[in-house]
Amino acid sequence: IYGTLEPEVFAERLHHSIEKGYTAVKSMPIPVAELVESPAVLKRAARCVEAMRKAGPDIDIMLDLHARTTVAASLQFGRMLADYDLFWYEEPCWPEH
Repeated sequence: IYGTLEPEVFAERLHHSIEKGYTAVKSMPIPVAELVESPAVLKRAARCVEAMRKAGPDIDIMLDLHARTTVAASLQFGRMLADYDLFWYEEPCWPEH
């Protein structure tokens, strides 16, 4: 699930995936073209994940951040996501960090 930053759209797209028979989704709930460090951006992204979890309590959710966060922001975001039972949290920052 890509191409949006709105929680409602993430939930709708996840629900559509469930209707098609998928048991897992991969998404990127952060802005595509910028490094993410702002707490406000991370909170909005966490609301997208929350919306997906509510729309599909039993579906596997995989997040790929494409190394868009700093180390500090990736840790902060990871803590925000702790209650959403992610299947994986992929490449939050560059591996050399």
